[in-house]
Amino acid sequence: MKSIRFQYYMRYYFPVKSGYSDLDMLGAFLHSDVGMDVKSRPCPFKNWIYDDQRQDTGSNFSFLEKKGEKIIIGCEHWKDDPYEWTFECTREQLAHILDRWAELVPLRPKEIIIIYDGETYFIEGRDFSDQNKG
Repeated sequence: MKSIRFQYYMRYYFPVKSGYSDLDMLGAFLHSDVGMDVKSRPCPFKNWIYDDQRQDTGSNFSFLEKKGEKIIIGCEHWKDDPYEWTFECTREQLAHILDRWAELVPLRPKEIIIIYDGETYFIEGRDFSDQNKG
């Protein structure tokens, strides 16, 4: 079992280095590309997941590619070989991660934790005190 934790600070969620390069890539993607503005705009990556006409997409930070039912998320800016440090999951797993992120972020828990048990990603918020709102 492995996990990555995000701490709420100064109106943003910052990933805490997990020790797993794949989860660190996921953390960087959620922090940099998905972000906090999940209620006022739909996540463009969510529609892309099931759009079979488009095999890849990206942003200023990351790239996403489809390989069959798998999705690969990486960053060309971190390493000479952009595939050296990637996050891979199924379409359904990424959709689940994005949905849970969109549910939790507006609630502003002190931490968001993503746990992977080798098969399923569990995403939970911890400490939903009112002081985190705003």
